[in-house]
Amino acid sequence: MAAAPGGSFSWGGHFPDEYGGRPLPAWVRFAPAGEATRRAVFDLSARDAVHSVLVQGRRCQTMEGLLATWGDALEFPSYYGGNLDAFDECLTDLLDLSGGGLGSAFGDRAGRPARTVLVTVQESDRLLARENDAVGAFLSLLDHAAREGTAALRVLFVEPSRRLPEAVVSRS
Repeated sequence: MAAAPGGSFSWGGHFPDEYGGRPLPAWVRFAPAGEATRRAVFDLSARDAVHSVLVQGRRCQTMEGLLATWGDALEFPSYYGGNLDAFDECLTDLLDLSGGGLGSAFGDRAGRPARTVLVTVQESDRLLARENDAVGAFLSLLDHAAREGTAALRVLFVEPSRRLPEAVVSRS
């Protein structure tokens, strides 16, 4: 696919672009909790053409909870099935701008005039805490959507445990 129109989105130097000396994919960053992170997210969210959503990691301790929480936060359509295949399809469709805007591929809305989706995951240390073996599959779906979408996907994990950044850099 061609370069994503949202590809010009920059983290603005707010967050490191590497972990353990290894580069991170453009779609993901990690940050400590605190006022500086809150201000940086506010700054990034206030940009034109950025649709920002907040996900609570404590609601995502299982894959079932994660799929429901992310689906709600990203306003997936009513036909969203709540499984990995449906998540992949809906996230990819959300990021398809060819129909007129963010989410227009769902067919039930005109679409938002955004070119970037910024997902901030609070308490990300709790993400899939009860199903640690599912982390890789979830990160693969995010990476796939980030590479395939014509809108940019950016995910900020706040207060991650070491397993998330280590899983990301081991995949890249």
